[in-house]
Amino acid sequence: MALEHIRLHRFNPFRLNIDRCCLCKQGRSVDESLNNKHPSNDSLCHICRDILRQQTSTASCTQCGLPITLNSTGSCGACLTSPPFRRKTLSGALYQFPVDRMITAFKYNAKLHYLSPLLDQLIDNIHHTYDIAKRPQLLIPIPLHPKKLRDRGFNQSVLISKGLSQALNIPVASVLRRTKHTEPQSRLSAKARQRNLTNAFKITKTGQATIQGKTLAIIDDVITTGTTIEKAAQQ
Repeated sequence: MALEHIRLHRFNPFRLNIDRCCLCKQGRSVDESLNNKHPSNDSLCHICRDILRQQTSTASCTQCGLPITLNSTGSCGACLTSPPFRRKTLSGALYQFPVDRMITAFKYNAKLHYLSPLLDQLIDNIHHTYDIAKRPQLLIPIPLHPKKLRDRGFNQSVLISKGLSQALNIPVASVLRRTKHTEPQSRLSAKARQRNLTNAFKITKTGQATIQGKTLAIIDDVITTGTTIEKAAQQ
């Protein structure tokens, strides 16, 4: 956590002001900066921002968050057959171009400026979906194993959680810890992902009292099969 604190102190990814779009690298007009409703999202030109917005309009399952073919806000067949532990899943955009490349650059190459526009997409979706009274009371970031945290220098889920906390006034509670060093989920099949994360998370000593009686939102950077979120939610 010390490394993460140092990085945040030196560079705040939630406040950017650059003359070129961080995605297409084209110059942005003065009007774009002045008219942008998201001061923290001025790293994108209006064209790239519109592309990201289009990726939030796809119908998705309210429980697992995965896209569904019908224009519906209900649950998918898999969740109706075998309901997941979590009640609702919300994402900022589909994991496809250009979002996939932005997240990869942010996560593995420390291109922290990509976090700001992606975070704003998620915040917009939260405002659209939840009344203030129904929002989660605590944000729980998915933890990294200490070895991976040392190698990467920051926990992407913690950065996302802190950005959401600033925008929504919801506290962050790091009550989960990673108890074993696991293989990257992206390399594994669905069944292997389940085995990989068995007994991978544990609530901290004070965590149980912190979350007691609270509505929680577990924060991760990418959701595919939902295994990571499910294993964490079951603690």
